[in-house]
Amino acid sequence: MKETSANFQGKKPAMFYVTLVLTSFLVWIALWSFFGKTVTGFVIFQWPIPFIWVGWFGAFLMAMGRFWGWNDDDLPVELFLPLLMMVSGAWQSFMLHHAGHPPSVDEMLLAFDRIFGYPEYFLGRIFSSAPVIQVVAKAVYVMLVMPAVVVYLALRDGRLRRRLCASFALMGLSGAIFYHFCPAAGPIYVFRDYPWTVPTSTPEVKFIPHLVFNAVPSLHMAMAMLALLYSRYCSRLCQAFGWVCLVLTVLVTLGLGEHYVIDLILGVPFIVAIDSVWDRRLRRKAYGCFLLLLVWEFALCHGLALQVPTPVGLLLCCITLAVPFAPFGPGSDSSIKQVSALTFKCLKWLGRHRLLVVENR
Repeated sequence: MKETSANFQGKKPAMFYVTLVLTSFLVWIALWSFFGKTVTGFVIFQWPIPFIWVGWFGAFLMAMGRFWGWNDDDLPVELFLPLLMMVSGAWQSFMLHHAGHPPSVDEMLLAFDRIFGYPEYFLGRIFSSAPVIQVVAKAVYVMLVMPAVVVYLALRDGRLRRRLCASFALMGLSGAIFYHFCPAAGPIYVFRDYPWTVPTSTPEVKFIPHLVFNAVPSLHMAMAMLALLYSRYCSRLCQAFGWVCLVLTVLVTLGLGEHYVIDLILGVPFIVAIDSVWDRRLRRKAYGCFLLLLVWEFALCHGLALQVPTPVGLLLCCITLAVPFAPFGPGSDSSIKQVSALTFKCLKWLGRHRLLVVENR
């Protein structure tokens, strides 16, 4: 009898947090029912509803994790998840409606993806030909935050859990700012014949009304990469889960026409920069990744990236994926020199084999 009473007393905090999440969810439903179609409701609830439902489901799982000791934070971090998604969505809405509506550079991004063979069109045809795959892909696409929730519950270090939450919040808020540096929406929203016919016209910057710019960098890729980065501190099973989520994110975002390949690539230095901000020893890495992202966005917007031949473009993309994981900080100068020397050797090899000739279009 005493053991039962002790177990019940130990479960009281978990029951409190579960009740708090469920009550907050019901309050959100009531507010959405009354104010969803008003100006206030648009600001608060404008984030696509499926993402919010998934956010509340993730919050419920985080609260249930307290019963098994997977989540022992004193703060109600469960409520931060849907709240951060709504705040991030409201911030993106504010940026889109009050920061001007710049012209779209989608054609530039698609033209650059020629070096990859237009995989968004190849996968898009497969998804469009198989409705079952498309339904499953849309479900996976909506599950934006679930990999991070699973990794959060698998972490045992409270500092890492709090840093994961901080990186998630900063990612959502800063993503809307970077969206306007290279405004793009995705091929499914811009190209009428997607995914059956690849445009052959000369790429140019166009003003297309009513577009929501949320492509560059890809926050889906950033979230999957964030979960993978923190899965390193978990079991091998959790690490395998992180890799599976990353691969599924790449396939789904391309197959649904939501992103380009270069968007996904730029999502890697973006999230590494975000996560490195919290560590003083990694500030150089954060600044370097942010600078790399800005250089890419400038080159894509102004068509400079389209002037490089395919081998050089592939090499630059490989370097972009490698730089975020290169050692920065104290004692890293020799490693940086090695990376620079390797890059120079690759360029020299390409020149020796006459691969630096600009391709005829």
